[in-house]
Amino acid sequence: MKEEHGLPYAVEAAVEERNRIGREYLTQAQPFPRAARIVECFRLRGYRVGLASSAPQEVIGQLCGDWPFDAVCSGEDVPRAKPDPDVFLAVATKLGVAPSDCAVVEDSPLGLEAAKRAGMYAVGVTTTVPADELRRADVVVDDLCQTLELPRLAAGEILFQPKSIVSIERVELAVSPNRPQLPTAIAQDVETRWIEARKARTVYNGLLANLIRFEEADGVLRLEASTTDYKTYQGLRGRSDYDIFAHDVCVLGTSGLVVTSDGKVMFARRGPGLVGEGLWHNIPGGLLNIDKSTSPKASLYAELREELGLGEHDIRSCVLVGIGHDLLSKGAELLFTMTTHRTASEVVARQANAVDAHEATNLRAVPLGKLAQVIGEDPMMPASRAIVECFLRHA
Repeated sequence: MKEEHGLPYAVEAAVEERNRIGREYLTQAQPFPRAARIVECFRLRGYRVGLASSAPQEVIGQLCGDWPFDAVCSGEDVPRAKPDPDVFLAVATKLGVAPSDCAVVEDSPLGLEAAKRAGMYAVGVTTTVPADELRRADVVVDDLCQTLELPRLAAGEILFQPKSIVSIERVELAVSPNRPQLPTAIAQDVETRWIEARKARTVYNGLLANLIRFEEADGVLRLEASTTDYKTYQGLRGRSDYDIFAHDVCVLGTSGLVVTSDGKVMFARRGPGLVGEGLWHNIPGGLLNIDKSTSPKASLYAELREELGLGEHDIRSCVLVGIGHDLLSKGAELLFTMTTHRTASEVVARQANAVDAHEATNLRAVPLGKLAQVIGEDPMMPASRAIVECFLRHA
């Protein structure tokens, strides 16, 4: 190369100069804003996330060494760099995932070419070059955060199932006062939607838990949350571009599947004016209002009392079966199975006099043996379908 291009300096000197420039750049380089949070969001949704970079391991370690990747491959780990697909295929192997089941997020034309050669779905991000230079992408977005909103990458209905039995007493929630900051245009839209909602009906702007991450260990589920309010949640929920974790908002709720002493499970139809009106759903359930308590147990048992007229003394056991994502209400719900000393007919009688009885109509009891049939045939809230699926797997 030195002779071909007539370079006036030694190859060794050129390599050293390149490395010097690289080290100088490294001291100034910063990751894209919120990139680490987006990685966490995808992992919370149940995805495995890998990093495939042409950069050397030293650069990766300095920029994002503590990010929660499930697999990492650098340019030093493969014989050929992008646009060859080697680095993407190596990460897919480490993740144990077929290339056709992988999605690549890239901001360079060479990276997108490598992704397509690997047989992967390619998402181009215009953080480095304009969209017309990302023609190999299957879809192009302008911001990394938009990857959370893509239908191809949307969350499933079950985000998490515990490896062991976790009683409700061993579900711990730590809430910080921090609140996500919305972009100005979205914040204005949220405010407008809130004003319209207040014109239409009485609404209470309570403080809600905003899920950040969770971890299961030794029969304990530990959850970390920041805060948001009902106004923000209600405004975002009405937007077509919003799903859980978009804009760093993931409102947390609790939901219980009540199993009666005579082997039946309680369902009802969603009441008038509620999200999912007319759909079947399990009760009790609701948003975790941290104005009242940061305890998932206290939240669920308050809903039990208000929706079914039952108290803690009526419940024999309550265990976590998973965390679900409701595609309609766009929240994450802690899913519990609650067994009661009461028969189905006793629960129906209690529910008739409950404070929030109007929120659930056509209360019915489904025999345990017909649960799989019910979720296969009846129109049901997505999170309710998820809790039944978790219950059946657990059982």
